[in-house]
Amino acid sequence: VMAKIAEMAPMDLALTAGAFSRLLVVNEPLMDAIAASSLHSLPEFPPLGLSHIVWACAKLAFAHFPLLDAIAASAQSTIEAFDPQALVSTSWSFARLCLPNLPLMHAIAAQALSK
Repeated sequence: VMAKIAEMAPMDLALTAGAFSRLLVVNEPLMDAIAASSLHSLPEFPPLGLSHIVWACAKLAFAHFPLLDAIAASAQSTIEAFDPQALVSTSWSFARLCLPNLPLMHAIAAQALSK
């Protein structure tokens, strides 16, 4: 898997992180590689991919601050495209990581109220 990380599409990165997190397998070199690759392709991530990758980080207690800050910024700018599940997953994930990004939480709350 490690050799293929740089070649993976954004959703594949998110799903790989999600698979390891569902199994509660903490592989820091793998998550670091996913984070680095995700940072380069973050504008290409769909809302579902953003919510999956931040959920995986939360589930594994993997706080990669540059990635999480970038996800928060990207999520804020595309929040209208988030479905209810992605809103819940994203807000839960940032709360679980104890990273209160107030602009993101306000954007999620506003979008949830509009649905």
